[in-house]
Amino acid sequence: MDKPCCDVLLVEDLDNDFLLLSHEFERHTSMRVNRAQDGVEAIAYIQGQGKFADRRRFPFPQVLLLNLKLPRLDGFGVLRRLRANPHPRLTVIVLTGSQFPGDEQQARNLGAHEVFFKPSGLDELRQMIVNIEHCAMDLFAAAR
Repeated sequence: MDKPCCDVLLVEDLDNDFLLLSHEFERHTSMRVNRAQDGVEAIAYIQGQGKFADRRRFPFPQVLLLNLKLPRLDGFGVLRRLRANPHPRLTVIVLTGSQFPGDEQQARNLGAHEVFFKPSGLDELRQMIVNIEHCAMDLFAAAR
């Protein structure tokens, strides 16, 4: 791909899931992916604190791809903190494997712009990634 269209912070604690997702994002989108391994790291990254203070290495993301089930601070906790300290330039997309019906609505109520469910197959994963890029681009255009 050419120059990245935007920076994505993928909050994912499982190494294999992160490697698969980041690889597929690199192959099928123009989005550049960075990682936080839990909710505490995600907040530190967004706020540019600690090891994330160098914005050349860790640019402020335009998109936050947030898993709900995380160690230390779960995705709902991240959403609550972002709601208390909003970042208007940040598009929040929840990426979850949860099939609990209330999770999607709770994520939206806490400020998630969109919720995607993790697919089980590679073809579905690739389609979801393309859909996430299109969703992010649509939200960027609407915010202008």
